[in-house]
Amino acid sequence: METLGAYQRTSALQPPGNKPVYTARKACRKFIAEERMTLIVFVCLDDNNGMMFNKRRQSRDRSVLTDMLRESAGSVLWMNAYSATLFPKEDGAAVRIDERFMEKAAPGEFCFAENVQICPYEERIEKLVLYRWNRNYPYDLQFDLPLENHGWKRAETAEFKGSSHEKITKETYIK
Repeated sequence: METLGAYQRTSALQPPGNKPVYTARKACRKFIAEERMTLIVFVCLDDNNGMMFNKRRQSRDRSVLTDMLRESAGSVLWMNAYSATLFPKEDGAAVRIDERFMEKAAPGEFCFAENVQICPYEERIEKLVLYRWNRNYPYDLQFDLPLENHGWKRAETAEFKGSSHEKITKETYIK
């Protein structure tokens, strides 16, 4: 018998129906489920939960990018090629670029979702960090996760002055 984290796995040679095999399978499913809920996702939104307009970001702010890098320091920050243009390569941050970043990010890593829908990945997300522009912009891509209806609770709210916005509101949600 070998140990997998806090769980024990029995040999595959054990006879079917033996309780330890069932317990090991159940423990493995639980282990996999726990490992899935480990991403932290950053999203920028306007007052109508808009994200993009005409295939372009609604706005950007250096202070928000700096905050994302500070929050993700010591870990990896995943994003697609569109979002990567915002982050200078020489800043030393551990930025990973892939079009399937929400699928490839490992437990405990961060994702910046600028032009992708979040709902399909909700089961993998443990924390959402929303940066609100506190403005209304035109939009054609809207944030698709109904937070309250899906059991998300606001854990923290902070406001700070941005480089191009008078006030940016940072909201942190957890399940």
